Amino acid sequence: MAERSTSCGSSNLCTRCGLCCTGVLFDWVPVGLDDENRLRGLGLPIEGHDEGPRFPQPCPRFEQGLCSIYTDRPHSCRHFRCELLKRVEAGEVGVTEANEIVVEAKAMIERLRPAIEREPGEILVGKSWTSIFKRWESASPAERAERSSARVVLDLTVLNRFLDRHFRGKGWSRIMEQ
Repeated sequence: MAERSTSCGSSNLCTRCGLCCTGVLFDWVPVGLDDENRLRGLGLPIEGHDEGPRFPQPCPRFEQGLCSIYTDRPHSCRHFRCELLKRVEAGEVGVTEANEIVVEAKAMIERLRPAIEREPGEILVGKSWTSIFKRWESASPAERAERSSARVVLDLTVLNRFLDRHFRGKGWSRIMEQ
């Protein structure tokens, strides 16, 4: 039986996690038209897009593991709940188990860091996965079979499926399908 969740426990889960801000779960965050100018004023680099304005991940206002504009954060961020948080709030997963899942996700990301880090501290699973997989897919069979290349593709696949299972919703675009 899952532990009883408290709002304190679930908010602590979010501050220990932060994967929704780091570029690990998403490549970008949608912005409402009514929020666009306010967020530009807070230093978010809003981009125009066919589906509406958005800003890229990792969030430039996510600093040292915390949101530096928390009280003024975007509407999308304020209302976002990953699947793990929803399950904790519903009492389906205890806070301790949820924290263990976060620790496991972060350990998987750390193991991949050398292969997917663009700049120190900048891990973009989605963008890294797409470029690494396309490079691997277009390589010769001998190059695809090369152990370190195949290992990175496999590890990224395992990480993405773990993120799909625990953090992403069923209707979300899967990185492998982009």
